[in-house]
Amino acid sequence: MSDYYTQIKGIWEELDNMVDLPKVSVANEEIANFLRAFGKMQEEQKLFQFLNGLDDVYKAQRSQILIMNPLPSVEVACSILQQEELQREVLEDEQFVHESSALYGRSLEAVSSPGVENRCSHCGNKGHVKEKCWQILGYPRWHPRSKKFPQVKPSKDNAKGSRGRSAAHVESASFTSTEGGLSLTSQQVEQLLKLLPQSTRASTETEDDDLEQSFAGNVYCSCASIKTSDWILDTGATDHMTPVYKNLVQAKECIDSVHINLPDGSSAHITHKGQVHLANHLVLQNTLCVPSFRFNLLSISKLTEDNHCIVLFYPKFCLIQDCVTGKLKGLGRQQGGLYYLVNADVGTSDARFSAMPLHVTAALDKMVSSAASLVNNFHPSGDQVTSSESCVLHQHSSYSLWHYRLGHAPVSKLKYIVDVPSDTSDSVCVACPMEKMFRLPFYQSCIATTSIFELVHVDIWGPYRVPTHENCRFFLTLVDDFSRATWTYLLQCKSQAVNVLKQFYAYIHTQFGKHLKAIRSDNALEFTEGSCNEFFAANGIVHQRSCVDRPQQNGIIERKHRHILEIARALRFQAALPIHFWGDCVMTATHIINRLPTPVLRHKTPYEVLLNKIPDF
Repeated sequence: MSDYYTQIKGIWEELDNMVDLPKVSVANEEIANFLRAFGKMQEEQKLFQFLNGLDDVYKAQRSQILIMNPLPSVEVACSILQQEELQREVLEDEQFVHESSALYGRSLEAVSSPGVENRCSHCGNKGHVKEKCWQILGYPRWHPRSKKFPQVKPSKDNAKGSRGRSAAHVESASFTSTEGGLSLTSQQVEQLLKLLPQSTRASTETEDDDLEQSFAGNVYCSCASIKTSDWILDTGATDHMTPVYKNLVQAKECIDSVHINLPDGSSAHITHKGQVHLANHLVLQNTLCVPSFRFNLLSISKLTEDNHCIVLFYPKFCLIQDCVTGKLKGLGRQQGGLYYLVNADVGTSDARFSAMPLHVTAALDKMVSSAASLVNNFHPSGDQVTSSESCVLHQHSSYSLWHYRLGHAPVSKLKYIVDVPSDTSDSVCVACPMEKMFRLPFYQSCIATTSIFELVHVDIWGPYRVPTHENCRFFLTLVDDFSRATWTYLLQCKSQAVNVLKQFYAYIHTQFGKHLKAIRSDNALEFTEGSCNEFFAANGIVHQRSCVDRPQQNGIIERKHRHILEIARALRFQAALPIHFWGDCVMTATHIINRLPTPVLRHKTPYEVLLNKIPDF
């Protein structure tokens, strides 16, 4: 289908290049309407040409596309036909081989030779053999010809014969499947015979078609080569199941006698329930331990609900993505008609190469980026939902859906729209806080030292518009990283910062017997040029500088400035002091902060951590 679309699209492009249309110099409403009608007509002609070139096997799909209103584009029609082509390839190319026969139904059609047409030798009709002809056995009661050809009540010998025919069917199934690549041992044949329903109605009205219908729901797992460590992705399973108790974490024993129904119609005992931690960081909640079951089943419904993810199935592999971020959380490989989970970290190359071929791995990133839009635009009927159709669907939708449609409008505006439901209980929007973020959050500042004066944070605040009594417009703040003790010095100009640092270095050496090891500051010139660098080099002090325009990297001193100014303003407002006393308020605020408990120090004061004694209030 893709080759046919590529060829016909190339022909259309060549025809468009050959057509020389006149150029429109003046655009008005009539010309615009004409161009739209002309473009629509060309698209319809291309659609008709595309559909006329299809084979008769797509006759039903062609009729469905032509009755759509409005008619879809050629791209949409091609995608619909590609899906149909893929389904046919999966159904037609499925053959019984030893490792691909994990699940199969026990019916005569499953073991009949391909290409052999059944024809009744009694009535000449197709689809059945003489042994099952209704003209011999009698028509069912619901059939119009049941009075003319009544049912034959089987005797005990006939009942035994029916059971013998069932056994013969199994033997022929084993022989026919062997020719197709499946080899069944005698033990497997015995298991198949045990699964056949026992006929308890031999003395009543029983017919072969009723017996055959009782076989239709039985499914048997015959792929014995599957490892117990492999997990099968099952869309029909209601719970995760594993036969290995060691796979469970925080396992709890089931006190009551709890059973689960298996696909073959029997029930199995559940011994434990717990969690399973996979290598790709997925967690399987409430996994059932069923020792009599031989396979690890992963329920898709439970996986998507517990891990908040989506599963996208492709012909050769499947992807597990996070619902919010779209991040790839897991991979699966298709083998023998089943999807097996790749139990490895998705970040490693081994996980990707074990799940899919090399050319598929190269296009994985592109497919992941387009997978979310493919799911959002997919309609259950097989058509893609257009923008005009999406506004009509779900007229009585939830508040969250209306919130998404209207550009994440707030509740204060949506409550005045009549069509929007008033119930906001399900409105948990992740995109709303994300849209207000103008940058990613920085790491939180924490204590990274083991003793005092290993690291000191330095910064200058100012200039302020009103000088103090001493004509100071700046103040220099130093914060010890370990004790969070703070020192503040008023400055008349920034050039005095170097002399203050030298005085502070002599102060800690004399009073505490410590040497300053490192200083962290921004890229201010008073700390990076001249005598300041010479002072750092002479005393072996490491100067750590933050990146340009990134004050968050020096966040401890920046937040300390804000804390000091908040307390200083409160003191000045409370005392009704003139503005030129702001320097005294800053010094007083620093004195108070050093004697206040802080959660960073486990509710101790910087004074206590620095001097090893409780401050005297």
